[in-house]
Amino acid sequence: FIILFVCGTETEQGRIRMRETKDVSWISLFKGYGEVFRKIISSPQMVMVAIFMVLSNISNVTIGSFFGLYVTQKLGISEQFIPLFPMVRAVIMLAFYLFLQSFVNRFAFRPVIRVGFVAYILSHVALLLCPPQTLSGVFVYTLLEAIGAVLVGPRKESLAALFVDRQDRARVNALLYVIMIGITSPFGWLIGVLSGMNRML
Repeated sequence: FIILFVCGTETEQGRIRMRETKDVSWISLFKGYGEVFRKIISSPQMVMVAIFMVLSNISNVTIGSFFGLYVTQKLGISEQFIPLFPMVRAVIMLAFYLFLQSFVNRFAFRPVIRVGFVAYILSHVALLLCPPQTLSGVFVYTLLEAIGAVLVGPRKESLAALFVDRQDRARVNALLYVIMIGITSPFGWLIGVLSGMNRML
């Protein structure tokens, strides 16, 4: 963040927006988000992007909050192995971005994102079917989940960039993230309740 703040520069559209709103009050600026919200809900493409972002964030919240609990308490794997899985995931994703991303970019958008979703689904199925105290099963989950993340993540950002109006991109993206956080926030509590009832949930 500090490097970005010091070395980064404002975009061309950002400078235009700053000039346009130089003498506009904060209240008037916030009122403008009503128009942005109407623009989002009136566009099927933007609604699709919002749904995509919400589902992706729910998955991230679930994995980030309860993966360690499930692996240690349900599968009986020692806590000393838990840090290994994020490290393996990061290595797989980095290797994919460095060596395979250009190859994947040759393919059409929809087949790639479908493969990513299939990898996500298979990863969770593999984790749920993993026998207790079996590290190999958790590593299979980690591999499939990392593949799903590298295939779906960049294309989620591409969807937002593709369908969002260039002149209102900053405001639309900001509102999309507010909507995403607002909708997904209760899911952490809900998943916690379900996990307390049954770890398989």
